[in-house]
Amino acid sequence: YLSKMLTNFETITEPLSEYEQKELLPKVVLGLSLRIGKESAISSAKIIKALTSKGYKINGPRLRKIINHIRMTGLIPCLMANSDGYYISYNHAEIVRHRESLKQRAEAILAVERALAEQWKTIQQNQQQKLFA
Repeated sequence: YLSKMLTNFETITEPLSEYEQKELLPKVVLGLSLRIGKESAISSAKIIKALTSKGYKINGPRLRKIINHIRMTGLIPCLMANSDGYYISYNHAEIVRHRESLKQRAEAILAVERALAEQWKTIQQNQQQKLFA
């Protein structure tokens, strides 16, 4: 798994720092390992509140980066997310639905990218026409 920074989001998607790897990651893994089942979901806000109340420094984007790392490296297999938060599921149907949701979200993002490309193409064509008018 390669941690890749995202264009226009470099600051919040940079690889985990040594502090995040050594101090935060083990605590997040331990806390999430106890969250088995949808009814045990914990929100990002609660995770951040719990960590900051103990003196740790973390924000939403960096927590998402840590959770992405956990999911991509399999530190916690089948770590799910829904509107209530993060939890572990061993329910096949739930995992299939979550995978489908991820695919749909990715497709929606790609649809926006394609629309933006078409809009830019139209703008370029209009400028070309004005140039030769």
